[in-house]
Amino acid sequence: MSLETSIREAQKIADEQAVLQSLRNKGLADLRKEEEPEQQCKDQIDKLVKEGKLPKEAGFPEEEKLKKLKELGNRFNQGKLQWHLVDFKALEPMVKVLMYGKDKYSENQWKNGLSLKDTLDSLLRHTTALLAGEVNDEESGLSHIGHIFCNALFYSYFTEVNTINARP
Repeated sequence: MSLETSIREAQKIADEQAVLQSLRNKGLADLRKEEEPEQQCKDQIDKLVKEGKLPKEAGFPEEEKLKKLKELGNRFNQGKLQWHLVDFKALEPMVKVLMYGKDKYSENQWKNGLSLKDTLDSLLRHTTALLAGEVNDEESGLSHIGHIFCNALFYSYFTEVNTINARP
């Protein structure tokens, strides 16, 4: 096998793997990892032809099918955060508490540094109040859930994002 042929074969496999990954990311691929990428790609092409997502034409070569698959658009999102899983409406109580804090202190003042211990203490106070049947915080009038979310956000921020401003 010549060097040119080897390079073409390697590129073909890389292209097929990129197409497969793209299809997986779109939820279009129901692929088995134990199969060879080339066979997986052919199986996926056949499936998409049956579903009408790719044209079924006599003499439609594999290279053209791969090209059509690539035209679906490639996004290599495997392993990345799937923000569509978050219900942002459910976070509204947290946003209301953040707005209350903005008026009481200043906007994003909490990012200047908070004690992790105090943050967890506050989170647990709101949790125990909620468990005791108290829905809203007496001081703010806002839901304990919003305060719990905020404290969890603060703790996450200082342990995952900005560890420099975290205080014990």
